[in-house]
Amino acid sequence: MDRYGTKGSFDHGGQGKPGRITAAQASSTIWRNASWNLLGTGLPMLLALITVPILIHGAGIERFGVLAIAWALLDYFGLFDLGVGRTAIKFLAESFEHDRAVESRETFWTAVLLSCLFGLLGGLILVVLTPWLVEGALNVPTKLQTETRGAFYLLALGVPVTTTTLALRGTLEAKHHFRLMNTIQMPNSALTQAAPLLALLFGRDLRLLVGAMVLSRLLGAGMFLASALRSLEHPFMGPFFSLKRLRSLFSYSSWQAVTNAISPLMETGDKFVVGALSSLTAVAYYATPAEVIKRLLILPSSVGRTTFPIFSAGIGLQERTRVCIRAVKRLAMILAPLAATIIVFAPDLLSLWVGPSFAHHSAPVLQILAVGLLANSLAFVPFGMIQGLGRPDVTAKFHLLELPIFFLLLWYGVRHWGIVGAATAWTARVVLDLGLLAIYTGRTKMVDMRIVAEEDLRQVLGLGLLLLAAGWLLQELIAQPLWKCSSWGFVLCVVAYMTWHKALTVEEQTRVIRYSKKLAQNQNYLRKRVAAWWKNS
Repeated sequence: MDRYGTKGSFDHGGQGKPGRITAAQASSTIWRNASWNLLGTGLPMLLALITVPILIHGAGIERFGVLAIAWALLDYFGLFDLGVGRTAIKFLAESFEHDRAVESRETFWTAVLLSCLFGLLGGLILVVLTPWLVEGALNVPTKLQTETRGAFYLLALGVPVTTTTLALRGTLEAKHHFRLMNTIQMPNSALTQAAPLLALLFGRDLRLLVGAMVLSRLLGAGMFLASALRSLEHPFMGPFFSLKRLRSLFSYSSWQAVTNAISPLMETGDKFVVGALSSLTAVAYYATPAEVIKRLLILPSSVGRTTFPIFSAGIGLQERTRVCIRAVKRLAMILAPLAATIIVFAPDLLSLWVGPSFAHHSAPVLQILAVGLLANSLAFVPFGMIQGLGRPDVTAKFHLLELPIFFLLLWYGVRHWGIVGAATAWTARVVLDLGLLAIYTGRTKMVDMRIVAEEDLRQVLGLGLLLLAAGWLLQELIAQPLWKCSSWGFVLCVVAYMTWHKALTVEEQTRVIRYSKKLAQNQNYLRKRVAAWWKNS
């Protein structure tokens, strides 16, 4: 029985009172939950397209520059949770799955306390660094230094709020309540974007703008806290702290912290190396396509966040294998055509967006990074599975191994081939990462290889690689846009036919047909409603 007197109540997303969702139930709604994650991450990005120009106009370029740094600092100092947020998901998912109420309360309160303490430490460090940042490192204009210093002190208050929110949000993810979590996340992210705009009504002082942003984060933390408490059984009965649980959290989160520290270096280090060895112009040519690829990674990231608590719950080998393989297959079927299409049309798309001259330099970079996009996307699932099974040390050690290799390749590539060399180094690193993860999961029998064969994973991956090769060949042979579009459309149709007959199981084919019929029915219903509304109006 759960806290609401229901046994095994099934709430797909978590509106109203959150019911108990088992990992087996969650595994059947991975793509629905991933869609909610995609909305929760993607909509704030779209909103920024509207709010940023207004902020620039209202606050002025210099003040907006400080505000942008404040956003970046708050996200960076959010890393001071030292992996506790993801650690909480792992242990809470296991406790919720096996209905261990006391253990879940121990884990929740210990994780929240630990996140808050780490956040306070991060905030204190920001306070200490503020005079140096304002007066030296950031080259803030003299007239804005007093405002900026006060704004950064207020920002320090937001650091423990940010770290604690990660643990609170993780509680909902551990319960597979992704709809509820993103229903809170979306308006809170929108408010964080809009808060400085509202503050502009009262003045342009940076302390006012940053204070409004921190206040919006605090409001979001309160909403997550209320929802997290409702997801626990008798949350105030205690225990509120456990030394044993603290040791478990520390043991896991210490390795997670290593990953959290190294990942940003490998994600942003390429831009710094390009700037150091080449020029700022080269950084612009490289950073633009790199940012496009980074934005596209929100799709596999959304899937990875959905599957991680399922793996963490301790499901059986066969179910775990099916979850892993089907997630990888569907990511490959979505990302391979997308990456190949980017390869084919990169020069044309960039010419329309940033102009022919810029596209001439950036298009080869985007094409190479598109290959890395596919490899990096597929790696999210085995990465989460290894960590979910209690081995964050393995992924951290892989990153420690990759770090010097990546920067060596990066240095050599930029020195000899410029930004094309940087793109090649990044792509080589993510391919290596995928290979290490795949080899480890196979060697340690984390997946059942018999089921891997039954699910036709190799056929899907083979078709994906074939599609990438076809994209490279076609963009070399055909330059005329109309011929390129028609030829690529034909190639996609052929690959779709081969995927249907060679790579999908009968069960998957049946599911696609059922969803297609349901979509057609919904479209007919919507068309009739629109026609009736138009006739009545």
